[in-house]
Amino acid sequence: MTLKEQAHAAVREAILDGVLPPPWTQACDQRCGRAATGYHHDCGFGESAWLKVLPLCAKCHEAEDKLLIKLAQNLARGLGFNRSGPTEQSASVGGE
Repeated sequence: MTLKEQAHAAVREAILDGVLPPPWTQACDQRCGRAATGYHHDCGFGESAWLKVLPLCAKCHEAEDKLLIKLAQNLARGLGFNRSGPTEQSASVGGE
C-alpha cells in the first residue's frame, strides 16, 4: 500500500471512529460556499500528516491538486510559485 493509500485509509478510519466528522457535514475550507465532498491532505502523505486534512468541495480539491502539480513542475525548473504564478528563486543559499 502506498503512503497516499495509507493516508486515505487513515482518514476513512478516523471518520468511522468519530475522530474526524464526515466531510459532507463540513463547509469547503476555501470559502466557496459549497459543502465539502472530501478531505485534502495539504501537508502531504507522510504518516505524521495523515490526519492533517482540509475539507474541500470537489472543484476546490481539483484546483488545489493542480496548484501543487504546478508547484512541483516549477520547482523542478528552478522556479518558485505562489498563487499569482511563477517567480524566480534566488540562486543564493543561506542569505548570501
